[in-house]
Amino acid sequence: MISGIEKFYCKSRLHSYLWRSRANRIFPDFIEYTPPSPFVLELGTGQGLGAIFLAEKLKGSRFIAIDNEHDMVKAAIENVERKDLEERRCISYRGF
Repeated sequence: MISGIEKFYCKSRLHSYLWRSRANRIFPDFIEYTPPSPFVLELGTGQGLGAIFLAEKLKGSRFIAIDNEHDMVKAAIENVERKDLEERRCISYRGF
């Protein structure tokens, strides 16, 4: 379980901005050397930023995003819907 402060930060625009700036530097190299896959799995998805980022870059892949926090799963689903990627989502799951 995460604290209220951590949850507040994870849902903030600052976290989203910092995460995306790091992902833009790290993931292109990862994607270049990774064989194509029909599925992307993200554990501890939080807002779904990683799954969304990869779904936008890896056209044709579907993604599975898992998190233990109900609020974070809800936020991830909302972000996926906002990005119009619902048809690429396999499952959202809460609980371990």
